[in-house]
Amino acid sequence: MTKLTHHQSFVNGTTLNVCFPLLWTAALVAILTVVGGQPSQVMADVIRLKSGGQVRGEVEPRRSGDPSDEITITTLTGAKVTIHRDDVKFVTPRSLRIEEYETQARAIPDTVEAHWKLAEWSREHYLKQQRDEQLEHIVRLQPDHEEAQRGLGRSLHNGEWMTRHELMASRGYIRHKGKYITQQELDLLNRTDAQRQAEQVWHGKVRLWFGWATGRDAGRQAEGRQKLSGISDPDAIAAFVKEMADHNDREIRLFLVQQLSKIPDPRTVGPLVQQSLLDVDGQVRQAAIDALDEPRRSPAINQYIAALQNEARVVVRRAGHALGQIGDRSAISALITALITQHRYRVTYKEATPSYAVGSDGNVGFARNSSGLTPEVEALARTGQLPYGAVVIPPPGGTVTKSTIIKRTERNVEVLDALKTLSGENFGFDERTWALWWAANENGTGWDKD
Repeated sequence: MTKLTHHQSFVNGTTLNVCFPLLWTAALVAILTVVGGQPSQVMADVIRLKSGGQVRGEVEPRRSGDPSDEITITTLTGAKVTIHRDDVKFVTPRSLRIEEYETQARAIPDTVEAHWKLAEWSREHYLKQQRDEQLEHIVRLQPDHEEAQRGLGRSLHNGEWMTRHELMASRGYIRHKGKYITQQELDLLNRTDAQRQAEQVWHGKVRLWFGWATGRDAGRQAEGRQKLSGISDPDAIAAFVKEMADHNDREIRLFLVQQLSKIPDPRTVGPLVQQSLLDVDGQVRQAAIDALDEPRRSPAINQYIAALQNEARVVVRRAGHALGQIGDRSAISALITALITQHRYRVTYKEATPSYAVGSDGNVGFARNSSGLTPEVEALARTGQLPYGAVVIPPPGGTVTKSTIIKRTERNVEVLDALKTLSGENFGFDERTWALWWAANENGTGWDKD
């Protein structure tokens, strides 16, 4: 039961504020949370109710030895609300400035000017995450808003706003110790001279035996498979991956996963994770996840967390699926961030061509230009959302096609499923509530009782 106390009265055995009804409703929550769009007194904490509502204010500290099962919070109006702990989902402590930001964010109109003003307020109060949140919303409303794009660290490259990291990633580079290098360069850096020499020996052997195993000579086939199956030296991992990881025969890729699972070495983690993320066959991907036993699990989780930021949505979804099977609570924060992601797609379509129609008078005449666009691109074109810098490519035959990059915001169901599995909670795609819940539970300060 929830009780409101300010100037208290005793009515029918229940303590309550004489100005408010006893029944707790969503409307009451709204009244307690914001009055006139601005708080009369800026408070900090958030109580999330199991009913789905929330109360914002300042939770009174619990006295030492107090056996009470109730939480008392002073709301933004100055009223005191007493809530039984069985009705509480979690409690999240927040700084005063963040609470003030949240109050303003709920009250402002959804315009570029209003969000920009709040972004500037956030900058002045050193709330970087909140400022970025406002800037991201601005560029969704107005993609060519230069100040917002630059505030997010982006610059214009071939008609598209990109961060330096996005630009380098689009060119195949990864960040390592403050520098951008290729994956091949990273692999070389991570190997000693002795390892490279040992691996080179195995490249020749594996290539030879793999040729036997896939050749037409039945005798050689059996010998080649026997030789390959007997390899347990970790230095052979690179050779196995090179010969088999991208082979068009699914059985060969399954054999690769099986061989990697038999080699107890941390160098197998990367290839197994890559196979689980990039293989075109679901059976092979699942076999690679199953091969990640306990000793390999921790480094694999870190790699899957990194994959949640991949530009390709399919990789993000597969990483979420894998984390749902082998992950632990260390992945929750990254999963929350990856619940809803934005991805770029290059779309090519035909240039407009003339079309004709028969009029009501029976005459044949020019009707209009048929766009030749896909429905998605045509909708973007009609609403002025195609980015500057669309490429016009004249292919053979004189037909002109256009190519442009569009951005889409996607909900990743596999990521949500992983969150539900690892947390035991379900807040859907409500990133804000997930973040509040995690802040309460990560710090060990929240009340989480079912």
